[in-house]
Amino acid sequence: MHTVLCAFTDPAAADRAVDRLVDAGFSREDIHKQHRDLHVDSAMSTEDWDGMEREVAVDRHVLEAIGNFFSNLFGQDHKQGHAGTYAELVKRGECVVVVDAEDELRAQRAAALLDGAGGRDRNIVPRSHKRLKDIVGGKIEV
Repeated sequence: MHTVLCAFTDPAAADRAVDRLVDAGFSREDIHKQHRDLHVDSAMSTEDWDGMEREVAVDRHVLEAIGNFFSNLFGQDHKQGHAGTYAELVKRGECVVVVDAEDELRAQRAAALLDGAGGRDRNIVPRSHKRLKDIVGGKIEV
């Protein structure tokens, strides 16, 4: 299995990338969009926050949850540092689209779609442990 990760500064572009992946035949349960607002209390509206208010709302537990997602994805001993890199991007407010692919060819197809949607900091990582859908516990955010 291979996992493709790609960062987006614009959440709408990340949403469009997810739509492109689904239109190309990727299953929604193999796609996850990780972003900081997933971990903020859903009762709190984020539409009118300015930067400082948003930073205050993102407390230590939220930041830990973001880091834990990527650590669970790659494992604690992952040598390439992807967990820290992508966790940091999410903590800064970017969206990261994560896609599981059965083989390298399908992973390259997903990567091309993400690149075409305006993504950056894209990587394809071979993984042998838990599938994405098992890590997010059936709660796929797209």
